[in-house]
Amino acid sequence: MAATQQTLLGLLPDNPAKPTRKPAKRRSPRVTGAAVTTRAEHTAGVDRFNRRVWTLHIPAPADWLSSNGRTHARNLGVVVKAWRDAARVYALQAKLPKGLTRVHVLARCHFTMTRVRDAGNRYPTAKACIDGLIDYGLTADDNDDFLVGPDMRPGPNVDRKAYPGGGLLVLTITELRDGDDDTEVFAA
Repeated sequence: MAATQQTLLGLLPDNPAKPTRKPAKRRSPRVTGAAVTTRAEHTAGVDRFNRRVWTLHIPAPADWLSSNGRTHARNLGVVVKAWRDAARVYALQAKLPKGLTRVHVLARCHFTMTRVRDAGNRYPTAKACIDGLIDYGLTADDNDDFLVGPDMRPGPNVDRKAYPGGGLLVLTITELRDGDDDTEVFAA
């Protein structure tokens, strides 16, 4: 008998149940709000070439961004905004100068776990922080005329209890003079 005839005779239900499928588990990004709860650690000084240097410590306000990440755009925006806002808030707290003509940024990634990491994969995190510094007004823009870097480096691991958000990003900002060559930056 055909299925239509079986339905008419009452052997099959009128609306056969569709197979149920569990919805995919959506992992929402972890945002800790560290930018609001902690005070900025920062230093200011002069390097051996007599250039002004500032160091800004940014505790991870959210998951680290990765070049290898497969994060959905909706979740990615939340994490990028958290890092960007954290950098802007910490720059404001540290009273960094505004309107610098040219800077070099060195980014050191300090993680809480001892496994082997690739600091270069964390470039999107540093980029989000640099965008926050541009929002603050450190330089007019983040193109090659105003910014050299960010240069990514691994740093020593930090204590998980001291940085429960997942680590620490340390930005070292060096003001470059008009005559400075990009290769001199790496000699410091």
